[in-house]
Amino acid sequence: MQKIFNFLSKNSLILSILISSFLFVIFYPSKYINIDEHDYLNNARLIIKKELAHDCKLHIDGQFKVGDTCISKYNLGTSLFYIPAVLIDKELYPKTAFLTTFLIYLLGVFLFYLLLKKFKINPFFLFFYTFYPPLIYYSRSLFSETYSITFILLSFLSFLNLIENNKKKWGLLTGLSIGISILIRYTNLIPLIFLIGGLFANQFINVDIKKLNIRVYLNQIFSILITLIPLIIAILYLNLNLYHSALHSGYYYSGEEGVFMLNQFPIVFIKYFIIFNITYPLMVIFLFLNKFKYKWIFLLTFFIHILFYSVVKNITFTNKLTDLIFSTRLILPIIPLTIFTYVFELNKLIEKKYLKVFLLLNLLLLILLTLTISVVHSQYLLTK
Repeated sequence: MQKIFNFLSKNSLILSILISSFLFVIFYPSKYINIDEHDYLNNARLIIKKELAHDCKLHIDGQFKVGDTCISKYNLGTSLFYIPAVLIDKELYPKTAFLTTFLIYLLGVFLFYLLLKKFKINPFFLFFYTFYPPLIYYSRSLFSETYSITFILLSFLSFLNLIENNKKKWGLLTGLSIGISILIRYTNLIPLIFLIGGLFANQFINVDIKKLNIRVYLNQIFSILITLIPLIIAILYLNLNLYHSALHSGYYYSGEEGVFMLNQFPIVFIKYFIIFNITYPLMVIFLFLNKFKYKWIFLLTFFIHILFYSVVKNITFTNKLTDLIFSTRLILPIIPLTIFTYVFELNKLIEKKYLKVFLLLNLLLLILLTLTISVVHSQYLLTK
């Protein structure tokens, strides 16, 4: 038992990549079937043609009228990643686009591995991220979730490196990843404000005011803004030209931007709380119990994000078993942080024999769930 656990722990990164890649290739998605996926991919085509604002007579699915032209409501960040796939593959369903999403998913796996190493957590726990069921599903799609998850995680990790060694390269990467995260989904700004802002503010806690070096913090901010400001300007310029307002998105024209439904709270909030404690038992509870030094930042980021999606228009819940995957979509961008605090606490018990047995059984179950999701999703696509 110990030898098996040690082997899996030592080789968790390569095994994560090999197992997930094998199942992805064997059950490679044959096509997309969702309007969101259609628009993300079609917007990549329109970007190449420079026709984001297009003739309404084209009758493109999901289009909305803006002045004399029509646009898609979906943000363009994800579509930018699909441009190579559209250029390479001229088919109606360019299969290389699915490979793009999967590669971004693998980047997230690698980043989570680096996060575990940074805090000296047993690398076995990488499997908890790699085979997290909702993440597996969205890694097989053209939705924006995998991109949001990965680039928010990259923002967090690069900013951690910046405050630890104050090297400009980490600030540049932080600004770039934050900008890309916002371009992918504007609401990603919500967790980023509390996550990055909280980490920045944390530097001032328990610091002797006499030893405070303001220049260090100004350099951190400046290195981030070098890459972030150009991206923000580009986003505002894009909005102004495409949506006729720098602060509007396509969702303004679909009637979804800023639509609050207070009557759905606290039901939606409670559902989120239950779902995230089911997928991994007591995962959210561990947010309160853990001793991680950034606990309050993670707690604030998690609950503000869930609170936001509990009061804005939310139609992801169907009261079916599939809610465990589909209804988590909007709040998946912060799931790496939640999984991290979960395994942070489990790691303290890693020497307990009973925990190793539990973890090995859990890994087997996660792989079986990954196989099941891959098979069911692949077969479902073939019927459409």
